[in-house]
Amino acid sequence: YAAPLWAGLSGPKGSEVVVNSLKRSGLLALCGASTTTADSGGRTQWDAPNAWSPMNSMLIDGLDKLDGTKALADCLCETWLRNNFITWQRTGFMHEKYDCFQPGRFGAGGEYEPQVGFGWTNGAALCLLVRQPRIANKANYKMVSKHRQDVKKEARKSQILADGPVRRTSMSRGVS
Repeated sequence: YAAPLWAGLSGPKGSEVVVNSLKRSGLLALCGASTTTADSGGRTQWDAPNAWSPMNSMLIDGLDKLDGTKALADCLCETWLRNNFITWQRTGFMHEKYDCFQPGRFGAGGEYEPQVGFGWTNGAALCLLVRQPRIANKANYKMVSKHRQDVKKEARKSQILADGPVRRTSMSRGVS
């Protein structure tokens, strides 16, 4: 969904069909948009629950281009930034990929050990922080504010459930 929407492609039936399909897909999660709903148990880079900054940024940019999707784009933007921030608070790092189902956890699995301090994550976060609708749009403030409260509650729950403090060097789904 991210690349076609970012490129302005919506198919012959229009963007409403694409956006409705996205909403039903199961890809939109508590902490961002996943690349797939399939979970291979951490054997592949792109499986759930992994979520990637460029994909989330492109999806938000694509939604920004469509009529009637600004609230969804705002919500995804705030969700993604909040998850990046919570994870940074817990680990001290920005990560290559994040767990899109649990706040404060980074992604894992694949062909190599996930990277920290990752450039595309930093760049995407900076772009989203200064995203024009985020700065200028006050109409969706209540919706975004409520979503932030929900994410904070989930973050507190997951922190309480975590097995003690996270070590800064831990690379296993953000828990020590």
